[in-house]
Amino acid sequence: MRRYIWLLLFSQVILYNVDAQNNKLDSLDQLIAKSKTDTQRINLNIQKINILSRSDLDTTIYLSHQQLKEAEKINYYDGIVRLHNQLANSNSFKGNYDSAKANIQFLEKYIKPSDSLNLANVYACYGMMYGVQANYDSSIKYYIKAIDLNEKINNVKGLPANYANIAIGYQQLANFSKALEYQQKALTLAEANKDEQLRAKTLLNMAITYEDIGDTLKAEQYYLKVKDIAVNNGYKIVELYDYTNLSTLYIRTQNWSKGYEYAMKAAELSSTTGDIGIKAASLAKAAIALANQNKFEEATALSKQSIQLADSSTQPLNISQAYDALATTFFLQKKYKEAIPYFEKDFEALKGASNYDQSYINSYKSLSECYEKTGDYVKALANYKIAADIADSVKRKDNIRKATELSMNYDFEKKQEVLAAEKKRDDDIATTKQTALIAGLFLVFILAVVAFKGYRNKQKANTLLLKQKQQIEDTLSELKTTQAQLIQSEKMASLGELTA
Repeated sequence: MRRYIWLLLFSQVILYNVDAQNNKLDSLDQLIAKSKTDTQRINLNIQKINILSRSDLDTTIYLSHQQLKEAEKINYYDGIVRLHNQLANSNSFKGNYDSAKANIQFLEKYIKPSDSLNLANVYACYGMMYGVQANYDSSIKYYIKAIDLNEKINNVKGLPANYANIAIGYQQLANFSKALEYQQKALTLAEANKDEQLRAKTLLNMAITYEDIGDTLKAEQYYLKVKDIAVNNGYKIVELYDYTNLSTLYIRTQNWSKGYEYAMKAAELSSTTGDIGIKAASLAKAAIALANQNKFEEATALSKQSIQLADSSTQPLNISQAYDALATTFFLQKKYKEAIPYFEKDFEALKGASNYDQSYINSYKSLSECYEKTGDYVKALANYKIAADIADSVKRKDNIRKATELSMNYDFEKKQEVLAAEKKRDDDIATTKQTALIAGLFLVFILAVVAFKGYRNKQKANTLLLKQKQQIEDTLSELKTTQAQLIQSEKMASLGELTA
């Protein structure tokens, strides 16, 4: 069974490595000790809980209940909402679905009608809970509500998680093009925000999608890329899910040694994160890998350990896989009678699940053979028919996958052609603009030269005119002086005549 990374809305703190996480927790503890108000202390504790939620679900749930009591004492609305949200998601991951639903239903009644942001979070909590239970139709329905509301209020913090999680539902229902569409949206936002954790989680989910499409090589490349990011940055939950999916990939391709290696890595790491369900699933896969290498005694021991853990997790897919591991171990040893009750419990656990794959066809065929070998031909035929019906369903799903792959390739080629045409158009426009700019600059230069020459000529003309004006004024002044002198002479002459 493949494991997906379900993204939480309030997981905004990025953990760079284990030491950084511990340092962050220590810093928060110091701030909590110095906090002066109740709301400040509760907010700091919520930050601490968000960090712990990535590696320790039990402690997360315990501290959330503890802080919820503190928030209720002072009627702190935002704290109460955030803590119930955390409890809903953490209990979903733990398989405590009744507790998860109770927290969500409380939020539905408690949240103010005008609080669209937290109402969108409630829809996302429902989507998460149904998704973890493999009820993907209901999960998609609620995530669509969350996305519509978050897009309406432009909640850019909530949308990446919504996009990534709804993609899981579409992927499980074989709508791979829709899954990749939303995964690409989430990846784009992760890269734009330089959010390495979101990027790693989205790449992991995309790897699962590529694996289901049938591109195992690309899927493996994505898984190994995610492993490097997770190990280098201390993203324990991402690393855990990456290991369990790598083990599924290698078991699917019958690389039993690597399948066992990564299954055990996942089982070991899950012990530190408190995820019982994933530990059960990992041990089951390790048992399958051992059984196919004829290591039946070890496989039996791991299968029984897996069953014990899976039963306590209450997660249907994990329970199914655990019983299937022991049934398969008996079947490969030709212990048909011993295998039958475990195959039956395997299928009983899956009632209500909305998807099957090739592994369940094989299991029903194995159960049919078990009944045939033990002489119960009626049940043998009945289970063979069930296997055939599931095979038809999976075949239709496979046809959808192939059609999707062809459609994706066609769309990709068309998009490349469109992009090439758009690039050519943009290049042509840029060239035209550049040519026009150069011509414009040249024209401006010519006009500037002409204007400058005109200005210089005007300056020269003005200088000449001023000089000529000055000369005329000087001449006029001289004429006036001469005229005055002549008049004076005439006056003196007249006076002389009179005197004589």
